[in-house]
Amino acid sequence: MSKRTREGAPAAAATPAAATPEEEILRQRLLAKETSLRNLTKRYLAFAAAVETAPVEECEKMYQGLLRELAAYEFGMAKARTMITVNVASYEAMEGEIGAEMSRTSEEISALSKKLEEERTLRQQKEQYAALARRINQLPPRAATQQEIGALSSELETLRREGEELSATMAERTRLFGGFMHALHDLQLHLGGEGGGEAGGGDASGAKA
Repeated sequence: MSKRTREGAPAAAATPAAATPEEEILRQRLLAKETSLRNLTKRYLAFAAAVETAPVEECEKMYQGLLRELAAYEFGMAKARTMITVNVASYEAMEGEIGAEMSRTSEEISALSKKLEEERTLRQQKEQYAALARRINQLPPRAATQQEIGALSSELETLRREGEELSATMAERTRLFGGFMHALHDLQLHLGGEGGGEAGGGDASGAKA
């Protein structure tokens, strides 16, 4: 019994050092079918023992049973490999779909980020417009401003006319003052001429005496 255990155990427990994903799945399925593998191992050990002691007919019968058991086990193995191939193909297809979905998601995230940035810029512009509107509302109404501008324009016009009138008055006074100074100068010259004549007459009378 211990001999059978030692001979059968490595077949069930042996595992490659670096198994691929497909081999790992196959190993898991083999472990799940350990009962079938154990039965096959028992039939083989029984057949090997019978070859030495049992009649040929019995050995032939055991051999055929072993072949059937082995064929069934090989069929299960082939079926498992087929299922693994199908699962791997399905996994690859699923992986491709996941990659495509990730690409679409990344594009959607990029588009949403761009839209979010545009919305943020629009909100900032709205806030700036609102602040500007508040400042405009704080200013006097346009009608009052226009009225004030009209009043200032009228005042400026009045000041302009007054300035022109003052300039004209100053020009007239300057002209009159100039005429006055000219007449005064002529008068001084005239008076100076008469004084010189009277002085000359007195000298002549003294000489005659």
